[in-house]
Amino acid sequence: MPEHLRALVVILVFASVVFALGRRPATDLSVLPQDFARRRNLWIAVTVIAFVSHNYWLFAGFTGLVLLMAGRKEANVVALFVWLLFAVPAFFKEVPGFGVINYLMTMEYIRLLTISLLVPAYIGLRRQARVERSGWLPTDYLLLVYMLIQLTLRLNVDTATNTARYAVYALLDVGLPYYVASRSLRELSQFRDVAMSFVVAAMVLALIGIFESVKWWLLYSSLERALDANWGYSNYLGRTAILRAQASTGQPIVFGYVMVVALALYAYLRCCVKSRALWWLGFALLGGGLLASYSRGPWVGAAVGLVVFRLAGPNAVGGLLKAALVVGAICALVLVSPMGDTVIDLLPFIGTVDKNNVDYREELLTTGVRLILHEPWFGVTGYMNQLVDNELVIGGMVDLVNTFLGIGLAYGVIALACFVGVFAVTARSAYMAMRRLPNPQDEARMLGCGILACFTGIGVTIFTTSSITVIPVIYWIMAGVGAGYVAMLRRQAASRTADRQGLAAASARSRRFVPRAGARVS
Repeated sequence: MPEHLRALVVILVFASVVFALGRRPATDLSVLPQDFARRRNLWIAVTVIAFVSHNYWLFAGFTGLVLLMAGRKEANVVALFVWLLFAVPAFFKEVPGFGVINYLMTMEYIRLLTISLLVPAYIGLRRQARVERSGWLPTDYLLLVYMLIQLTLRLNVDTATNTARYAVYALLDVGLPYYVASRSLRELSQFRDVAMSFVVAAMVLALIGIFESVKWWLLYSSLERALDANWGYSNYLGRTAILRAQASTGQPIVFGYVMVVALALYAYLRCCVKSRALWWLGFALLGGGLLASYSRGPWVGAAVGLVVFRLAGPNAVGGLLKAALVVGAICALVLVSPMGDTVIDLLPFIGTVDKNNVDYREELLTTGVRLILHEPWFGVTGYMNQLVDNELVIGGMVDLVNTFLGIGLAYGVIALACFVGVFAVTARSAYMAMRRLPNPQDEARMLGCGILACFTGIGVTIFTTSSITVIPVIYWIMAGVGAGYVAMLRRQAASRTADRQGLAAASARSRRFVPRAGARVS
């Protein structure tokens, strides 16, 4: 049996285990039973089509048709999108131009999901916006300026055709995920559904990743060749004789990044799960996936994100101390175990394993900041050549392992400020709105804590890597979720204010028309 078909069997077994164990808690909390069954079947169908089609365009055609039909029945398209996001790696191929141009566009799995699920949702949301006469959000303007700066600078150095192509990419990869998430999520139950869907998909990924690390077998590595597609990821990468898990993300640090976001959302779901033992079992699975990545950036990102979750919630100091005691006990057990020395060597800033990667990041940051300060506004001219001149070459290339630095070098501080502003403005607005909630133990407050933890974990992690594979689509989806959360709290606050004003007015009218003692009432 070919390797990719043997891998398919293993993947389906692990996915079936997670779906079977997760069905009851997911349907009890957020997902309707029929929605869970449909999404599970879709995940399996997309995976099977990818592994048995043996042709990328057959896979894209059948998958797109299945998704279009399923999207019509889906009430929460964002939840379905994140559920299927990791089912298949983001393989791509160029759509031919049929002799008119070289090629139309690059089609990849994530764009296929966007076209099949988010474009129809966008059309419906635009109709709804015209009816409600809803305006723009503050973060909409920041995102628009960020995209326009990128396209304007590209037009100065590229052809009009290629710039138009990248404009389509910007709309599909950035604009649509953000817009649909920020407008379609209006009720708390919808946010809970998205969080649960992302967590379930990440748990499947975590179990696959743990198996990859233990068995030294990347289950998706043979699929690229079987589909005759392009990707360039899913290479075997080890650290201290241990294989770093990737699953369908194609890179260990991206795999760890997915676990960071899943852990932050899972921390929010703790307020909804009745069984503490079941919640800890899921936490252990996601934590095991995070460890299987053997990526220090996501480790730090997850730790900082969970600290922010505790600090933003009620009983911040006490909860943080309890969490610190639990983590300290776990760390002590690990350190006294036979794996203690290995774990210490892997720790960031302390360990000695691949220390050259840490040194490279420090030198890259120092040199990159100096170049940006020299040409701050709209990118550094020939920054790649300047980095090469400064001997910042690793593995035969300049690896811009810092998303913020990459944006600043390529597009300048104005674009960087807009990029950071989308998340900073949303985080501040979410924090201010959630603090006004009447009940500090309310689920809506815990959702805000989860969103803040997501933003923090994402920020720390992308500070150590470039935005590759699924990294950007996740942070734009989460930016939209955060913007939608702020809009929901503002609607609820306005409704409470209107109710109070209505009660006050009714009370005033009743006092005005109460007859005096002894007065005749006609």
